Amino acid sequence: MREQRIKCLLKGTWFPIISSSTSPSDMSITSAESQKLRVTAWRFVRLSNDRRFLHHASHNNKLDKSPQLHELNEKLDLETISSVDSSVARSDVLIDDNANKSRDKHTSSTGTVTRLTIFGNPNTFAKTQMPGESVLLELNTGSTSLASEWLDGLLMLLNQQPITADTNKYVGLLEQWSLTIRMLNLRWEDVDWERAQDNKQLPVPSRAGLDDDFWYEM
Repeated sequence: MREQRIKCLLKGTWFPIISSSTSPSDMSITSAESQKLRVTAWRFVRLSNDRRFLHHASHNNKLDKSPQLHELNEKLDLETISSVDSSVARSDVLIDDNANKSRDKHTSSTGTVTRLTIFGNPNTFAKTQMPGESVLLELNTGSTSLASEWLDGLLMLLNQQPITADTNKYVGLLEQWSLTIRMLNLRWEDVDWERAQDNKQLPVPSRAGLDDDFWYEM
């Protein structure tokens, strides 16, 4: 599960840069009345192949093709990160319709925005000398799955435990599969996982000649 989450970071993702009439700190407050927000730019973030830096760059529009690593002119040393936090707000976000390349049309999307805030000290050498921490990078996500991938991926890179429900659900599913495979005395490669993920009916192994006198251990 750790590798799956980190591979999402290695692939890279676009994150909207959101502005509003309220201050950034007010965005994390959930209220009955939705805030009016607008995506003003896009930031592409990607983990370096050696898993030591978060490379990123901002663009006025979301590009059709993901930038290469050398095209990301800013980077954040993972050694300077002390913690990663998340906050959720209900918002009305006006997003430019980049799919049609139209500058006079917008798509109004009502839902939740999850902001991932990366804290730390930008000076690696001063990290242990100066108390407190500052915001190094903010990532806005519009889906719980994307927020889960990046929040838990960053936490795992920092050797911390994942905290989101999505990741814990997948971990529980993998544990259940592993237990079932052991009980059936199968090897992992004996299962057609591609068919299993497509929810197709798989043949049930025969229990001919077997009884209920069995046990297992983890």
